[in-house]
Amino acid sequence: MNKAYLLDLASYNIWANYKAIEWLQQITDAQWEQVVTSSFNSVRQTALHIASAEKIGIDFWTKDPAPVFISGTFTGTKHDLIDIWEKASTGMKERIGTRHMTRNTIFVVIDFNLNFR
Repeated sequence: MNKAYLLDLASYNIWANYKAIEWLQQITDAQWEQVVTSSFNSVRQTALHIASAEKIGIDFWTKDPAPVFISGTFTGTKHDLIDIWEKASTGMKERIGTRHMTRNTIFVVIDFNLNFR
C-alpha cells in the first residue's frame, strides 16, 4: 500500500459519493423526508449518516480539536448537508495529496479505520 493507492481509493470514494449526491439533488423534499423501511428512517437520515462518517474521519485525521459527528446535531437543509458531504469527500484526497506519506503515516490511517469498525 502506498500513496498512489490511497489516492486511487480517495478518487473512487469521490466518484461514488458524487453519484449518490447527483441522485439526492434530483429528489423532492418529500422524498428526502419520506419514512422508509431501512437501516435509517429516511433518505435524509441515511445521507446524514454517510456525510457524518466522512466528516468525522477527516476531523480525526486532521486532528481537529473539536471533531463532531453531525448526525446528532445537524439541522440544516439538504443543500447544506450535500455541501458538508462534498467537502469531506474531497478533503481526504486533498489531505493525502498534500502530505508526505510515509509507511508509518499509512499505518496510522489504516489503524484509525480499523479502530472505528
